[in-house]
Amino acid sequence: MLGMTKKQFLKRSKECLDAQGIHVLNISELIDLELSGKINERDSYERIRAIMKDIDSIFTCYERLNPPSDCYDTKSKILTSIILLQETAAAFYEYILKIIKYKTKDSSKLEKVYLLLNKFREAFKPLNNSFNTLL
Repeated sequence: MLGMTKKQFLKRSKECLDAQGIHVLNISELIDLELSGKINERDSYERIRAIMKDIDSIFTCYERLNPPSDCYDTKSKILTSIILLQETAAAFYEYILKIIKYKTKDSSKLEKVYLLLNKFREAFKPLNNSFNTLL
């Protein structure tokens, strides 16, 4: 694949960040629904699986991009944020699986989800803000 122009790369990067923002909101919504008891575990399971599949697709597509040499650092930061989002989704998935399998809620697993979610937000916010000013 031929290299991209900086403008093309920035546009694709912004699209990737927008998709991540949507997924973090979906994960937060699932957590809130789960805590309030407004969703059953099977629905949570199906939704988190779909989110995880889409995050994986986003990672694969973004990883294949060939940015200009001065954008490698940006690409690395965005890939790191996607990985953090994947870890968050996987932690919530494990939480739901434990509920389904053992019929018990593990607050330590849910705390791990919150910690990963906050770690993602710490990495995501400066990236997103920098792209908002660029584009």
